Amino acid sequence: NEALYGGGAGTGGDERMRIDHTGKISIGNAADPDSKLYVQGGDCGAAYGMVHLKQNVATNSPTLFIEQTGEGGNANDNQGLLIKVDGQNSGTGNIIRAIGTNSHVGANVEAFTVKNSGKVGIGTAEPTATLHTVANSGTTGLLVQGAASNEVVHFANSLGVESLIINEFGKTILRRSGSEGEVLIFQAGAAQSGGVQVGSAGLGLGGGAQENQIFLKTDGNVGIGTTNPVAQLGVGGAGRRIEIDGTGGVIRGYDRTASWAAIDFEASGYTFDVSTTRIIDITSSGIMTGTDNAQNLGSGSQRWNNLFVADIQMSNEGTGGNDIDGTEGKWTIQEGEDDLFLINHKSGKKYKFNLTEVE
Repeated sequence: NEALYGGGAGTGGDERMRIDHTGKISIGNAADPDSKLYVQGGDCGAAYGMVHLKQNVATNSPTLFIEQTGEGGNANDNQGLLIKVDGQNSGTGNIIRAIGTNSHVGANVEAFTVKNSGKVGIGTAEPTATLHTVANSGTTGLLVQGAASNEVVHFANSLGVESLIINEFGKTILRRSGSEGEVLIFQAGAAQSGGVQVGSAGLGLGGGAQENQIFLKTDGNVGIGTTNPVAQLGVGGAGRRIEIDGTGGVIRGYDRTASWAAIDFEASGYTFDVSTTRIIDITSSGIMTGTDNAQNLGSGSQRWNNLFVADIQMSNEGTGGNDIDGTEGKWTIQEGEDDLFLINHKSGKKYKFNLTEVE
């Protein structure tokens, strides 16, 4: 048995509502309803849509309560609320839009919106991303709280590869799948100002678009300009430069073009500078003065205790001559078993010191 209800005057007697023998109700559809309640109709012309539920008393009870207590044949395919909206509106129409009135915020507060493009807005009616949140004054924009023993947040690309994870201990994990490379990029405007790179050997930092300018190796060694430091601090790359400034002194490792360096470390030896003046060179040939005929070995108040040498080589060539006759010479003093000898390299003559035995 079915109950059929027709229209009033001017409707031509068309069916308006049907209740079939199972208790299903159909409104606006002459056929037997497929659902417990089926409502069909065209543009109703009302601002509230085809169905309007209004609760006009102050109460804490819900205006609409939907509950599903049983499971169907497929426990993984339950649908407590299914909303489907078709239309040719390029995804700008709303599937769900919830508007509230709050005594602290005001009327017509955009609480929740789902576009038929799949974009979800919280606090906005026009989401511009898959999830777009806009906080009200005095509220937190987004709070994500995980359960014990579960990771809190996962960010993954379209292939499901996780890139950012916040685990249950509050630790943030940046993960790169596959080849080594950047996991974090810093930008100043549109320009890249730096980045962080990861690899199986360690962690790298780079400025601008450079990579691994500073490298923290997994064994604890630190590399500057190299990804394979073999000591606790390794410096590589062109120039092999180190600069350490302190109030008590300065140590700088630079190539030879840096004339102001205090100490230069080079592949062939060492140079020591004082106030930009080159004082001493240590090379494979020996210890040399930094500038010819410009440095003293000791002074009248700071003397060396003893001077141990084999031969003594003396030359004042290029100095303008001595203080007696103004000539320049080049001599060598050599030791014999019983005598001291003097060789004049300019004339080729050889002399022997006249020695007087005193003891």
